[in-house]
Amino acid sequence: MCCGWLFLLACFPSNAQSDTSWYFVLRPELGYTFSSMNVPRIPNTVSCCGDLGLGTGEAYGATLGLQKSVGWGFLEFNIGYRYDAFSFERRESVPISIDGTEGRGTVAFVLDGSLSSFEIGAGISVKIVERLRFTAGLDGVFTNNAAYVQEERLIEPADRGVFVNEDGTTSRTRNTYRSQFFIQYGMRSMFGIAYEIPLSQSVRLVPVLSWRVDILSIADDFFFRRDRFALGLGFEFSLDGKPARKTRPPEPIPADNVPTSDEDDGSGGVIFKED
Repeated sequence: MCCGWLFLLACFPSNAQSDTSWYFVLRPELGYTFSSMNVPRIPNTVSCCGDLGLGTGEAYGATLGLQKSVGWGFLEFNIGYRYDAFSFERRESVPISIDGTEGRGTVAFVLDGSLSSFEIGAGISVKIVERLRFTAGLDGVFTNNAAYVQEERLIEPADRGVFVNEDGTTSRTRNTYRSQFFIQYGMRSMFGIAYEIPLSQSVRLVPVLSWRVDILSIADDFFFRRDRFALGLGFEFSLDGKPARKTRPPEPIPADNVPTSDEDDGSGGVIFKED
């Protein structure tokens, strides 16, 4: 992973104005996740169908990092924590009992779950225009916990109708399973747009709109992928006391060009030397 970024960085010109400031980065984020998986191969479950479609859910996380300023932008090395929820649902018409007679109803096959993970990676930010950056990164992902519950819910008719179970009992839900699955590790890419807002000479606020997508997922013999869209609110603190954004000081006037006696200043006026 690091070798890939070193190759990428070598493609940028090195003759830009030097700025070697270091920054500490704190970036909480909140977003939404779109997930997909091959449901029939999830461990320890019984599923209705081959595909539950696209899952959605809330997402949040935080990043801590070190950022180095270079002429064309920034290098960043970071660690992060991510939480992603997902909910899949597919509806079908099935036979049910309605007031003691056979009929049909609509059942929702639902799978709800969440997972949390730790990430470590590197990224770059390239200045597009003043204060606006394009960001990209690559993270190694280590899953900490992934749990889910799957069940079938009778949703229509809403006020009557039941499933008749094999043991003769009736209910409006059935086939409820709770378990965990394990995504041992993986890789995730990140792309985004960021904008700098200076708060002081050594602190800046940097909102970031990002898209993260799994490009490699090592799971328990089944497919799982997340596309995560999030808005982050980064705080970047200068570690060397330098201003968050430098301005070039005025060039000094050579001593031999400073008038020291009565002479024409070039604009038609006369400079008088005081006694």
